[in-house]
Amino acid sequence: MNKWYQQLLNEIETLGNRIFLIDSQGLLRDMNFMGDLSGEYVLHEYENDSDFYLFLNKHPDDKIIFYSSVNVHRNYIQSKFIQLELVLNSIFPDLEVELLNDVDVSFYQKIFNYYQELKSHGQSIDIQQLILKSVWDLDLGELYSQTNNLKIALSFLIDDKELPASILDLISKKLGTNLLKLKIDHNQFNSWLNELLNDYVQSISDNKHPKYDLSDYVIQFYLSKGKYPFKIEITDHVIEKQPWLVKFSRDNSLEIQKSRVIADVSTLKTLLAELGKEEEFDLNKLELLFDISRNFCYLLYRIQINDFKLDEFFNLESCYSNLNNLFKKLLAEGKFELLFRYPYDQRPYTVDRILSYILHNFKEENIALIVFDGMSYDEWFILKDSLNDFDFEETESFAILPTITSFSRTSIFAGKVPREFMKNNKINSNTEKNELISFLSSRKYSENDILYGRIDLNDKIIKTGSERIEYKYLKGYRFMGLICSLFDDISHSTSIYGDMKSNLYKNIKNSIDSSQIGFLLNKIRELGYRIIITSDHGNIFSKSNGIKPNKNLEFERRKSNRCLIFDNELFADTLITNNPNKCFKYSYNIIPNNLTLVFPESNEFFSTKNNYSITHGSIMPEEWIVPVVVLK
Repeated sequence: MNKWYQQLLNEIETLGNRIFLIDSQGLLRDMNFMGDLSGEYVLHEYENDSDFYLFLNKHPDDKIIFYSSVNVHRNYIQSKFIQLELVLNSIFPDLEVELLNDVDVSFYQKIFNYYQELKSHGQSIDIQQLILKSVWDLDLGELYSQTNNLKIALSFLIDDKELPASILDLISKKLGTNLLKLKIDHNQFNSWLNELLNDYVQSISDNKHPKYDLSDYVIQFYLSKGKYPFKIEITDHVIEKQPWLVKFSRDNSLEIQKSRVIADVSTLKTLLAELGKEEEFDLNKLELLFDISRNFCYLLYRIQINDFKLDEFFNLESCYSNLNNLFKKLLAEGKFELLFRYPYDQRPYTVDRILSYILHNFKEENIALIVFDGMSYDEWFILKDSLNDFDFEETESFAILPTITSFSRTSIFAGKVPREFMKNNKINSNTEKNELISFLSSRKYSENDILYGRIDLNDKIIKTGSERIEYKYLKGYRFMGLICSLFDDISHSTSIYGDMKSNLYKNIKNSIDSSQIGFLLNKIRELGYRIIITSDHGNIFSKSNGIKPNKNLEFERRKSNRCLIFDNELFADTLITNNPNKCFKYSYNIIPNNLTLVFPESNEFFSTKNNYSITHGSIMPEEWIVPVVVLK
């Protein structure tokens, strides 16, 4: 397959070892494009002059690409770097590229493929027809179907896919609503969707043909991704005909709750099949991977917190196997490593970019970053349900591999990857605090502006070494970096009875209720802080795999039962040779490059005992993907 950006790649490769790319059209948001570039160059987004020179000093001999959405007028850059503006004109010379600028970059490959096909046959090209046909397989004439119009509208409203104004206007007229207004006004969007669903339910109830066929797979795919504050009245008769509608039902009986889980399991299987059918992982579908992880973790939470049995709803072993294969695709060919170079303005794809994400989006506000040590993605929903006084803006991020505190939490507070802060492969007790101060100092914070400490929920204080600060005296800092160990403490002390994490969930819920964590968060908000919640890693209920490694060969002995760390790759290779199909190795340049990681397959951990454990360190959603939540 010809890559849509191949011509740009070819041009860049002729420019030497010091390149500055002006990406005003956001072409580098194609993660595959970014990935191909990073195979030859070290990429870095230009933020400011001090960051620019600091990065240069760290990479004196590397081939470097700096990129920015705007032209940066600096004498040094103009004299030492070859500059190139990335534009679409050369890729699509016969098209109105102004319209393409408003198309989501993840669609460019489909558009390019169809564009090439039309050109090879000497056919004329209409830009609107090109976009509709290549992305949605629709002709302009097929927009008489309101179902087709709705598919396009939902991709814009729910999936955040950018579309040209001309197509938005056309679809808006067809649907009789202003899509741009719906995009901006969440209340108006929810009212519109509520009316849409009610009309559909009424049509099904009256045995009439609905205006929109909401049973269409693509529409259900989009609707499954949304979070809606409303429920509607749906009869059992309608649910029997259209079981997927149960997720919108006002009825909250036990049977309806179980039916909702069944519907969501069906959605999860559909999403897994959609992403799992490709041999290689398409980085432009990373958002779908986050959707799968969120849905899976929420299912685990809902099933176990309600004391349902997991095997009533799906085969968990099969699900873990599919997830394991999917995430291993992300690791293959260095693709996960590419995320560390990706722009962080919309989300921090990896936890080491959380600080940069915060300062980019909330630079004028006083910040309280609270890291809940060891809080898995499924456990976040327990905390969320207890915070009724807050609204949330939620996204996700990847923890550092291995998913253990010394690597991942330190990366959060350092704003760096472990390779940059581990001295002689070691991390001392002061590394986090010193690195946080260093990062913020480089952004014009004074040391007195910064508070780093641990939350003591029992005594309602913050501990900062020898100092103990009551909540009411937390006012006046520009940045607070706080650690809460509530989740980690409970996960390490909870007894395992072979019932997955239901016992752990109950202990966490009781501890949250008695700890008054909500009181602390409300107090911090009252003091004028913007609160961001995240975690360094999660944990998973796992079973032993029958492997007993030699601890004496491991780097720093055992840090995790879900990951073995070796500073000699031969030890890793020997273990895998002796245990084929039981484990696999991974190494990447984010951690010190003489370290090799060995992970067990699926949801297993390294042990010869026939038992279970709540542990962490590997690549399943509960431990690898963490929430990044902005409280409002």
